[in-house]
Amino acid sequence: MIRINQNDEIATFATQGALKEKFDELTNYMDNWKDPIVSVINKKDYEIMNEACIHFTGSTLKIESHYQNNLILVSADGYYLTIGA
Repeated sequence: MIRINQNDEIATFATQGALKEKFDELTNYMDNWKDPIVSVINKKDYEIMNEACIHFTGSTLKIESHYQNNLILVSADGYYLTIGA
């Protein structure tokens, strides 16, 4: 997957398998991955997890809070809200 980032540089992103791995981390404690997402992640993983969230749910991650040790609280509408279910 190729994407042009904000600086007009070409950035190479992950394969389907790598996106699934990060999405599984993002939704690890959820009963249903299609529900709205709220998770604490490492700040360095934000970009790839956002790509994974977009890929699987159509919704983007929003940073809600910053914590110590480079952890951030993120949320997303999830699959059901994005498709209008």
